[in-house]
Amino acid sequence: MPLCLNDTETSDSDQLLFRHAYTYEAHGWLSAVTKIQNGKTEQETYAYTKTDTQGNWTEGHFTWSSRVDPAHWNGSFRITRDLHY
Repeated sequence: MPLCLNDTETSDSDQLLFRHAYTYEAHGWLSAVTKIQNGKTEQETYAYTKTDTQGNWTEGHFTWSSRVDPAHWNGSFRITRDLHY
């Protein structure tokens, strides 16, 4: 269940070019970015699968799309973090 949803709109004068909607999970971590443009929807997803004893995520599975963010590649990947306190 999303904690909150933030929207950003990018427009050129009076014409809406696209809209991004950001969804966050209960810990406040990003869970999805949705881009809406010309009636089409594209999405990136972020899932956090492991946490440490401090409550920080240590493993995540993410799916990116260059249609949502041109700086991202297309595909899924896993990130692991080893945090030292």
